[in-house]
Amino acid sequence: MDLGAVLRDTVRRYHDPQVQRLSVKVSGCPNACAHHWTAGLGFYGNVRKIDGKAVPYYQMLLGGGYDEQGLMRFGLAVQSIPVRLAPEAVSRVLDHFMAHRQPGESFRQYVTRQKVETFRELTGDLAKPAGCAP
Repeated sequence: MDLGAVLRDTVRRYHDPQVQRLSVKVSGCPNACAHHWTAGLGFYGNVRKIDGKAVPYYQMLLGGGYDEQGLMRFGLAVQSIPVRLAPEAVSRVLDHFMAHRQPGESFRQYVTRQKVETFRELTGDLAKPAGCAP
């Protein structure tokens, strides 16, 4: 699965200019090869054992990028999501952004205002869904 292409297609379904401008960076490497920490939507690969089987997961990071003062900021590490459910996690976050942002608020400002717990609650059921083992 080319997660980067799938997430790009997920973002493109939103016609909002703020969403369209979000950077999406994905890597199977936790060593920041794709600069996932600096993306609006960043993901890096990891693996979890579920029922004795290795299941591919990605750590989801939100709100990375330049702030209003031009300083690069790392995104918030939300939680690991099974790779097959990452598009659903992104859709939930973007739907929440569209419904709860304040006028003129950037995605980064929204993420910072909401705090990591909001996003963990939005995607918590995806972290270890029933039947997630291959």
